[in-house]
Amino acid sequence: MKRAELVFIPAPGIGHLVSKILFAKQLLDQDNRFSITVLIIKRAYGTNMDAYIHSLVASESRIKLIHLPQVDPPPQELYLRSVEKYIADLIESHKTHVKEAIINQVLPNSSSIPIPTAID
Repeated sequence: MKRAELVFIPAPGIGHLVSKILFAKQLLDQDNRFSITVLIIKRAYGTNMDAYIHSLVASESRIKLIHLPQVDPPPQELYLRSVEKYIADLIESHKTHVKEAIINQVLPNSSSIPIPTAID
């Protein structure tokens, strides 16, 4: 039976993150060959929801959370002009951290699990 490693990168924001984790849990319920890593982009402004997010995955050993390093957010003025552009720039600023997380934290764990099968 082949194993499949999935990597999810939800948009910053609790709504995207929670729905991605709940979706991950449903996938795991459907097939025990999956394991899932969720890369978390922290919001530049807002509340810290780490305890809640960790409680969602506490009972599931096949979900791994990786918190990406905080980056300097785009200017607040951009948020006031275009929320979409602000979020796009915030996500863009995390590209290097995403690449490093996959290379340094996901791939080394792939000895018993194949190289990531899908990244979303």
